Amino acid sequence: DPEVFGIGIEAHEVAEGRTAVAAMLAHDIGGKAEVTAKLHQVGRDGDIAWITEELRAGGTSFVVSYVAGLSNGAWMIAAIHFAVAMPNETAYKLARDGDLAVPDAIPGQHDESALALAMKTAFASKSSFVEARSTRADAFNFGSAPGEHILGGDAIRKVFGRIRAIVHLHDAVRVGAVGAHGGWGVANVDFTDADRDGTDVTQTFRVLAVWLNESAGWRIVQTQWSNAR
Repeated sequence: DPEVFGIGIEAHEVAEGRTAVAAMLAHDIGGKAEVTAKLHQVGRDGDIAWITEELRAGGTSFVVSYVAGLSNGAWMIAAIHFAVAMPNETAYKLARDGDLAVPDAIPGQHDESALALAMKTAFASKSSFVEARSTRADAFNFGSAPGEHILGGDAIRKVFGRIRAIVHLHDAVRVGAVGAHGGWGVANVDFTDADRDGTDVTQTFRVLAVWLNESAGWRIVQTQWSNAR
């Protein structure tokens, strides 16, 4: 299953231009496969940075997003999301047949913070999600299928604004602070839209969202949506 982890490891320079995450992936698969980055996008505001990458290890491509905070001169990864993208045709067929997996439930916790409320509100509906998006040019969205990514807050708002879909939370949310004005949130999100023949299909995605506390309040600067397997 695609999972989101809150971890505390130092982001470090990697020889031959490979990123820290690529190095971790190479280590986790035994160091036998060469890891290359096809896509690498970075956004930053002060002591928070959000990064997305598409990595290839051996014969498998991974999509990765993470958020890091700067503390005592070192960048520390606060949350990271690894996934293998699933083609839309596969996902819709599995969902229609009742065979599409659902991510493990996120345990609920009593959290009345402004960030937790923002996370719950953003994924309560499609319109709330669009409203919660930052308009920053370095905002980013990773979709669940290969090649699905959008750069730029205005573009993301426009694309999701015209999608005919129903969005709501599947269970609980978890959030964490990053730096002085950033944070991350994770949720399982039900997304219902029409297949090519018009049949409504619901997929439950695991979503990692990166948040920035802007002048207008908490806004999303990065998201990754992934199917469970």
